Amino acid sequence: MKDMIVEINKLDDDVGLGRITQETANKTAASLIDDPRYNQVKLKKQIDERDHEILLRDKSRFNDTEYNIQLKDMIVEINKLNDDVELGRITQETANKTVASLIDDPRYNQVKLKKQIVEREHEILLRNERPPLPNCTASLTNSLLNPIGLSNTIYYYPYVGEMRVYSDGWGVGYAEAIKHEATTSDPDQYVRVAARVEGAGSYYADGYMFSYTSTQQPPSGNANVGVDFDWIGGCVFPDDCTIDFVLWELVEVGPLEYQWVKAGEDQDVVSLTGITSAIDDPSDASGSFSNYMDGNILLYCFALEVHTNASCIGSASSANFGFADITRTSRVKWNQGRIIY
Repeated sequence: MKDMIVEINKLDDDVGLGRITQETANKTAASLIDDPRYNQVKLKKQIDERDHEILLRDKSRFNDTEYNIQLKDMIVEINKLNDDVELGRITQETANKTVASLIDDPRYNQVKLKKQIVEREHEILLRNERPPLPNCTASLTNSLLNPIGLSNTIYYYPYVGEMRVYSDGWGVGYAEAIKHEATTSDPDQYVRVAARVEGAGSYYADGYMFSYTSTQQPPSGNANVGVDFDWIGGCVFPDDCTIDFVLWELVEVGPLEYQWVKAGEDQDVVSLTGITSAIDDPSDASGSFSNYMDGNILLYCFALEVHTNASCIGSASSANFGFADITRTSRVKWNQGRIIY
């Protein structure tokens, strides 16, 4: 994607210098999507188009009233299987196989359809989430407050410019998705995202914290780029309970048109699996990687991505970076972004 944008910008420059006409530039730019060099860009475009088409079709076939009736019947059937195991009428293995097959039973076609809709919407969201484009006011404010250079070779970014949270699901369960921006009484910046399912279903919650380098851009050179944060959480056999760090760079794709391109990432900085008990005290964590920082890039953005996803048929599952209980409130708190040369 980055190479394609560079090529498009060169075409625009050539038009401006009178080397080619605008018509020639437009035709060349339009043909780039079929260039073998950009096969992954084309593939992503095709996947997005296909998923949106399928999503519209599935939503047109979905009936919420019938879904709720079927879900209730499915839970009754699962509970009866569990009773039969306790009474010795069937084995646990037989019950597990029967429960796993229920999602494909025609009697529960609306439950399966809801499952497909939620999963596809989530896939589209994860694949296409990008930092918000900061407006001029937000960018100026962030640039004055955010980077504090402790020396000529270290830059710190202690403030979050934007936050986003998402949640959804199907079946018997719930999700938590809360963002907390700094206030005078509570200066911490954090997200609380968590999901839990019991019996049958799948729920997810995702949280994103974005910190911009703004007008004080780091200079060109090789650097270690990282984020520091702390977290409280736990899980019970989750599908996903992870925290990732991503660095984005903003590039111009046309006159007053901009796009975020991924510069690098450190996946699974925190990854909880199996049964992980939540603790009372926050755990410190850091994610980082080596990256060449280009002083000509318009803007960089640190992104801390928190993902929770829990699903089950016949048992229970949870992914927790957000539930509150008697002794603790789980959350992921931003401490700082940093660039070290």
